[in-house]
Amino acid sequence: MFYTLVGLQFLYVRLRLQHLVEKLPSSNIPDLWFGYSTKDLNNIFEFWGPDGRKAYASVATYDMIAFIPSYSIALGSLFHYFVRDWSLTLWWIPLIAWCDYIETFILMINCSAYPHADVHHMDTLVLISSYANMAKWVLLGGMFFVIVFTVIQNRKTENKDKKD
Repeated sequence: MFYTLVGLQFLYVRLRLQHLVEKLPSSNIPDLWFGYSTKDLNNIFEFWGPDGRKAYASVATYDMIAFIPSYSIALGSLFHYFVRDWSLTLWWIPLIAWCDYIETFILMINCSAYPHADVHHMDTLVLISSYANMAKWVLLGGMFFVIVFTVIQNRKTENKDKKD
């Protein structure tokens, strides 16, 4: 029952976020990239224009308030269901969420400040945001690898136990 409620909450938040993303001139948002530079962000911010940047600020705000906590609970539940190790769950999932918070917060700052931002500060913030973005994706990939590896190991153990 708990996993059903978590799944439904995640689905609702995801659909709401998708509705906000559809207001952007392009669904190509930096949050979904694997790393980026100041030039990449300037290009997308320029392409979006003032209305698109305002729409992105709404998406990023909703992302930070609802989507990140929602997917953290959903991923934590999924991870714990398969791996059954609270010590891994309790540091891995919050680390992914913190990377996403750092990335999203800095992107929001840069988006709001564009085109008037101090280039030197923007470069430093973009670098931090890009590293947080890449860490998020690597940790997510690692998490799914651990789940798949654990499921395969459990299957091997079950098959071995049946043979014995």
